[in-house]
Amino acid sequence: SLDHLPVPGLELVKLQTPEEHHGINLQWAVLRDSWGSCFVVFRGSETVLDWTENSYLSLRRVVVPAWQGVLLLHSGFWSTAEAESLCLLEAIREASAGVPFETLILCGGSKGGANALAAAIQWSVSHAEARDEALPCREMLVVTF
Repeated sequence: SLDHLPVPGLELVKLQTPEEHHGINLQWAVLRDSWGSCFVVFRGSETVLDWTENSYLSLRRVVVPAWQGVLLLHSGFWSTAEAESLCLLEAIREASAGVPFETLILCGGSKGGANALAAAIQWSVSHAEARDEALPCREMLVVTF
């Protein structure tokens, strides 16, 4: 149950479950602890829609001004990161309650790891000039497996 998280000391702020009839295909959770960390956890592949996203193998060009170059990303994961970005940012801001986190940790396995990485890249690259205002954290880490 949501009342009994597997890690003591974590508070569930928001859980998004897939609602395909509303166009929500990604499952994620935002959790916070009392030591200054926020966790965004993405679920791996489970449904036919997940595998469809996995198989969308075209590459998306993302301009990285700091490198003066282009990063090529998996289109399916990038599109999902774009679609979920505002909802995720809103949940992270809610979790911070106006006090920036020391660390924002994005994590997931398999497809969840790819979604975590795509979200981190989007927030770091696409909105680099507004990142400090958009993300209430001092540092962002990505843990995938």
